[in-house]
Amino acid sequence: MKIVHVLHPFVPGLGYQENYLPAKQRALGHDVTVLTSDRFPAKFRDHVGSDRFPVGTTTHDGVPVRRLGTRLELSPIGDVLLAGLWPALDELDPDVVHLHNLVSPRTLQTLAYAARVPVKLYVDVHIDNDNFHLDTPVKRIAFEAFKRTVLPLLVRRADGFLPVNPQSETFLREGLGVPEERISHLSLGVDTTRFTSDPAAGAAVRAELGIDPDRPLLVFAGNVEPTKDVETLLGAFAQVAQTPDSDTGAPVLLVLGGGDEAYLASLRALAERLGVGEQVRFHGSVPHEELSAYYNAADVGVWPGKLGIAIIEAIGTGLPIVVCDSEATTFLTAYDNGLVFARGDVAELATELRRYLDDETLRATHAARAIEYARERLSWERIAERSIELYEGDDPAAENRVDSSERTVRREVRS
Repeated sequence: MKIVHVLHPFVPGLGYQENYLPAKQRALGHDVTVLTSDRFPAKFRDHVGSDRFPVGTTTHDGVPVRRLGTRLELSPIGDVLLAGLWPALDELDPDVVHLHNLVSPRTLQTLAYAARVPVKLYVDVHIDNDNFHLDTPVKRIAFEAFKRTVLPLLVRRADGFLPVNPQSETFLREGLGVPEERISHLSLGVDTTRFTSDPAAGAAVRAELGIDPDRPLLVFAGNVEPTKDVETLLGAFAQVAQTPDSDTGAPVLLVLGGGDEAYLASLRALAERLGVGEQVRFHGSVPHEELSAYYNAADVGVWPGKLGIAIIEAIGTGLPIVVCDSEATTFLTAYDNGLVFARGDVAELATELRRYLDDETLRATHAARAIEYARERLSWERIAERSIELYEGDDPAAENRVDSSERTVRREVRS
């Protein structure tokens, strides 16, 4: 099967869906290509080390990644219009186009291509508990225009919509009126060869950080920004730290990730005011390939706000997790591998943290279930298999696809 992923941005070396799914599909024997832009959001500038990528084709994990020029950069919505997308798709002649991001200029571009070519079209949707904000007039106008003009055509033409979490499913079904039979959950995943239980690696990290082996260690990882509710975590941690265990000592909170310097400074100041400045360590960003060792060093992972891929990767290492009670995140405790609390409730989060820190047996039980969950449901291998099953499954949009003879004609013309 020939599969083309259309997306923006593609940043190598991260843990996002586009970094893994195409490669795992290729490992299953399929012909996979990524079409993306030469641009990337400013938050990745330190990781990339330049202002943009060169136009052209490179290979990542065996998958050709073709960077197209940017016809138009839409700064108000942080998105781009790809130059030469249609010719690139014509040349690749895919059986399936997997479009990443529902509401984007590329949706219209890809939909227009699919209107004249008998290709299967799947659209993944990443709406979660804090990443969809119509907070400017431009965004509101653009979204209303999308709903009125593009969405009806997309619902009729697309073979499937692939939400990555239950909140995305609800958004599609109730917010946009997408028929339920067109919606199939395709979760984000974890590289279970990299993110695995490794006590020795965890011990090495503790030694490097100067944290005693028995001292309780909590970890948060991800982009440090207001949607992640780190203030809630600091407040809850301060309550827990007031009553340390006499045998193990005061707990430590490790915050992994970068962010706006002014915002990080405000968090450091808050930790000082709460009396836990010495116990909270703002470590900064950690290379993706080293994150697993940090999760192995920790006793509990805490993500009090927005959904992030870091939570799923932590599950792969067997780390018990605490997440907010949101439709976007609670599915990550489906194997009874974590605890939940009402988002923003500092006292309830503190209670759940104490439950874990006071009960080593509970942590061990949830750790074993987390590893089982990752292996059986969340590995990128399993998710790639699931994606192929969906591509090859029932064909609800067949009647709205142009006749397959057109593909034969295009192939004959090119040959």
